[in-house]
Amino acid sequence: QLMKPTLQKYIACLLLTGPLMVWGQTNAWESYYSYNNISVGTVSNQTIVTAAENALLLFDSSQGTAETITTIEGLSGDNISALATYENVILVGHENGLLAQIDINTKKIIFESGITRSNIISAEKKQINHIQLVANSAYVATGFGIVEVNPETLEFGDTYYFGPTSSSIEVNQVFVFENALYAATKQGLFKTPQTNLNKLEFSSWDKLAAGNWAFLWAQDNSLYAVKDEGSSLSFFQLGNTVQKKATFPGVLKNVSPHENGVLITVSNRVYDTDKSFVRTQTIGDLDGVKPNTFNFTISLNDQKWIGTSSEGLIRYANDTDFDLISPQGPLLNSIFDIEHLQDELWIAHGDYNLFYNPYPLEKYGLSSYIDKQWENIPNNQLFNADSFVRTVAHPTEIGTLYACSYHGGIVAIEDNTPVALWDQTNSGLESLTFEGPNYVSIRVRDALVDDNGNLWSITGYVQKGLKKRSPSGQWTGYDLSDAVLDYTQEAGYSNLELYNNKILFFGGVNSGLIGVDISQSPPQMKRIMGGDMGLPSDDIRSIRLDKDNRLWVGTRDGLAVLYAPNRFFEEDTQLRSVVISDGGNLRELLSGQFISDIEVDGNNQKWISTTSSGVFLISPDGSQILHHFTKENSPLPTSSVKTIGINEVSGKVYFGTLNGMVSFQGDAYAESESLSDANVFPNPVRPNFLGNVVIRGLQQKTRVKITDIAGNLVYDTTSQGGSISWNLRSFSGARVRSGVYLIFITSKDGLDSAVKKLMVIN
Repeated sequence: QLMKPTLQKYIACLLLTGPLMVWGQTNAWESYYSYNNISVGTVSNQTIVTAAENALLLFDSSQGTAETITTIEGLSGDNISALATYENVILVGHENGLLAQIDINTKKIIFESGITRSNIISAEKKQINHIQLVANSAYVATGFGIVEVNPETLEFGDTYYFGPTSSSIEVNQVFVFENALYAATKQGLFKTPQTNLNKLEFSSWDKLAAGNWAFLWAQDNSLYAVKDEGSSLSFFQLGNTVQKKATFPGVLKNVSPHENGVLITVSNRVYDTDKSFVRTQTIGDLDGVKPNTFNFTISLNDQKWIGTSSEGLIRYANDTDFDLISPQGPLLNSIFDIEHLQDELWIAHGDYNLFYNPYPLEKYGLSSYIDKQWENIPNNQLFNADSFVRTVAHPTEIGTLYACSYHGGIVAIEDNTPVALWDQTNSGLESLTFEGPNYVSIRVRDALVDDNGNLWSITGYVQKGLKKRSPSGQWTGYDLSDAVLDYTQEAGYSNLELYNNKILFFGGVNSGLIGVDISQSPPQMKRIMGGDMGLPSDDIRSIRLDKDNRLWVGTRDGLAVLYAPNRFFEEDTQLRSVVISDGGNLRELLSGQFISDIEVDGNNQKWISTTSSGVFLISPDGSQILHHFTKENSPLPTSSVKTIGINEVSGKVYFGTLNGMVSFQGDAYAESESLSDANVFPNPVRPNFLGNVVIRGLQQKTRVKITDIAGNLVYDTTSQGGSISWNLRSFSGARVRSGVYLIFITSKDGLDSAVKKLMVIN
């Protein structure tokens, strides 16, 4: 038996944490979540309320309109495992034990994180499996027992542990019927009177039956329960005895009673039965819907609403009359790589782990976002290649892309249509060989096209891992033995960067920074390794050339910069760390951080993502941290950020994680060919505006002077790229007065200029 002192300490822990209000959001952020995997659903009046992993989809069946609630509105970003509704409130339970209360009308969100924060419950047992609302209480079924919660205040009450001392039983559902508490658990069906003064003690509950009991519900004054038999499910009526009523085949997903009977959802079927469990309808394979992906079914307004893990929410009338309700989005939330190509956003949904192992192989494809429309290319249209980790555009052949697979080679795409798979049978690409002749795995990490139209690619675990494909289709392999310590240990490389169409840079997992002078024949190669040479780690994960031709190098243990890439092959070439002032103390920028991606925006600022600390925006020279976004202070669904994409035209910065993608409206923009294209926004500046004025359409090293109408200088700066930001403060630090201001813009060489006006109203 569980000792009461331990129980009391746990309840105190829950109560002390208290409800937490979410931080306020701004319109600078947007979300791009996938709504293809709808796992949980319920009904609120005429609205179908569903969970798509870590976001909510609300479909108003009376109006035919859909609404989403995501991290932008304040959701935590953690996966959702249970839903319940009352009046205009949604209770949301998460896999990590977090409980949220959402007002549908105001979108106000309050969190209760007591279970999440408790250190006496193991992480795998914190999941909220079900929320049962009864009068003014909510019973929360978890992996360790049952927790009572006030649904209005989220104040925790009693906690019921299931299982003898030092063990626990997972509770799938709790139900109140005729003044008794019932618990459907993984190890049996239990019951106790609500008036039982000792009901906190597990031993005081009666065990009605053994087995894995999944669902409980009441219908026509009778109580029913479902037992999960693995490949089948059995239905029982509970009374003085437990009476078996019916058995159905399939892997149990959900049971939902309705006015005339019961909807039974298994992975590949939906059974509609009457109240005696006699089948009245069976829904099987639906055209265009991936088999074995059903999660639940709800009945509302003489229609069925089916949640699936592949096509999202389905409104079903009959086998030939059904609609896909989920809004557009990427194929899935697992975002491995983002590439912004011209006016298109491309996402690769593959994966490899910390050690560049692509297993288990991801059978997913690519997603593109073009003209605010999502177009998805599934794996079966990409020659069934596995684990795509990169999409690269041809710089001059518009519409030509190359998708790098970390198991299958390279897929060539023309006008959004895959046209060829290059592998070991029809190209110069090679499979790793040390697993034997029958094992084929071509692990292409990245590719790029040089100024001559040659396609360069880098492959892991291959001696001639650097490949070149000429515009005529001729392949050439280059032996990396002079640069790589041991190719059989080089599981993967960073991305490729090309300096001055001459030196190809990339990082190894063991071999540090590698440079290949492709202008020579044969190419000259060199590596730089070790702390003495300025590298925090020889395991390099991301590199990027900035607008000043400095090479920023991200490793698994920090950041370094190669300030003169043109001198890479000289003997004394070293990298340098970036030193910043932190509260008067000097320290190395991002020391100890695992750097996953580095991108350069239109103002030569660096966006740097990490695997545990979110995203940093760094000033052009690295001396200042301008922004630091984490899960706690932004709509990021997690602080582990995999990839970054930048649209220099719009200034949007996209952050990809394995839990979804969001964007932030930055203030850096692409350079303009003519300063006559310069514009100022907002203009006019209206009262109560607290942001920065952005002047865009500039060029690198553009001089910008701002004066009042009398000619008094209030601001003077030089752009680092295509735009500058002004905080509306003069040299004195005070906000400028209301009035008209003149903006004088002059190019670096003085041959181009423009004058713009700005109205400020305080």
